[in-house]
Amino acid sequence: MVKAEHALKVGAKLGEGPLWRARENALYWLDIVNCAIHRWEPATGKRDTATFNQWVCALVSCDDGRLVGAVEDGLAFLDFATGTFEIIANPLPDRTMRFNDASADRLGRLWTGTMQRENQKPVASFYKLDRDFSLTEMDYGLSLSNGIGFSPDDSILYLSDSVQNSVFAYDFDLEHGTIANKRQLIWVDPKRDGYPDGLTVDAEGFIWLCHYDGWKVTRHAPDGKQVDSIDMPVPRPTSCMFGGANLTELYITSAIEDLSVEQLENAPMSGDVFVATLPVPGTPEFTFRPG
Repeated sequence: MVKAEHALKVGAKLGEGPLWRARENALYWLDIVNCAIHRWEPATGKRDTATFNQWVCALVSCDDGRLVGAVEDGLAFLDFATGTFEIIANPLPDRTMRFNDASADRLGRLWTGTMQRENQKPVASFYKLDRDFSLTEMDYGLSLSNGIGFSPDDSILYLSDSVQNSVFAYDFDLEHGTIANKRQLIWVDPKRDGYPDGLTVDAEGFIWLCHYDGWKVTRHAPDGKQVDSIDMPVPRPTSCMFGGANLTELYITSAIEDLSVEQLENAPMSGDVFVATLPVPGTPEFTFRPG
């Protein structure tokens, strides 16, 4: 069993969305409800924070060096230097809904899901943003759309739903940007293992899944079977991404949101960033390619 090491003291209320930017050798991540994007260079220790005037709920690199993601007003280009954003798509005029997570595919499209701010009923959607900024609803009936990943051969798209306690798999047509044949790949018992949150896929096609309120990150074979786990010193790991020079460092974010005083006393590193060095590397994260 691999051990997660404490990487950085943060105390994020809702740490999320780790993003490794290889061109900068830097890790970016979010504190959603504090409207912040954090940046850290592990080699130098340099840290920066950009604060926005809205929640930042997802973060993806663009091939031209920009950042794209989700704010409360919709999908947007994000300027880390100025803390400003430019909306490029907004299908959610109803503020009871928001975007939650996002990922790009190999051909440069952006995939992202939604959730209700309250209640999390099965009325959320899964969207595809094409390179020309056209937005298409690809699925409906989700409750809390969360982590997104792709198999190394681009044949499967994975999507977690924290309220439906599931990781779903879809057949993925990379050329046409379509999904089909949705099925439950992993079911997480909330009484024992918490709730499925963010995920990433390694070079062997195995899924690494964060368990919110579950104190762990698990590794699953392509058929969904759990084969390994990382015990965490915090109850609420939220998301993970591979980084480092060889993509063998799994960076893991966490949250302190709604933890009691007693829970925080038992898990004082909640909200911090962790890292686990793994024998199987990840794959480079794809970028959104506008135009």
